[in-house]
Formats: sequence, structure tokens, C-alpha cells
Amino acid sequence: MRDIHRLVMEEFTEMGEVIWYVLAMIVVGFHLWHGFMSAFESLGINHNKKIRCLGHVLATVITGGFVIIPILIFLSGGKL
Repeated sequence: MRDIHRLVMEEFTEMGEVIWYVLAMIVVGFHLWHGFMSAFESLGINHNKKIRCLGHVLATVITGGFVIIPILIFLSGGKL
């Protein structure tokens, strides 16, 4: 079995890998944002500005959570 922790730490010490991963997660974030908006619309609650804002916040928080990990690993030099 591979050591996933070591693999992740090694890969995210390379700037190219971090940039690629962050860009991919931003694309996923836009997909989540659209998904939340579509889900709210399917439920019939798309007219409220607060609900639309909630979709943006949820997508941003989830995307931010995935993006911060490789950035922190890169900035620490793989010593997290």
C-alpha cells in the first residue's frame, strides 16, 4: 500500500502541481456554485437574494477548504 500522506506532501511541494490543483478546484467551485443554484431553483427558492448568497458562500467555503491545503503545504515546504 502506498503512503498517501508522503505522496501528497511530495507533490504539493512543486509549484506546477499546486497551480494545476488550485485551477482544477476553482473549476470544481464554479460547478458547485451552479449546482447549488440549480438545486435551490429546483426547490422553488431561487428568488431570495439570501438563498443565492448562501449558494455562493457554500461553494466558496468548500472550494477554499480544498485549495488551502496544497497552498499551505507548498508554503511550508512540505513540513506540515
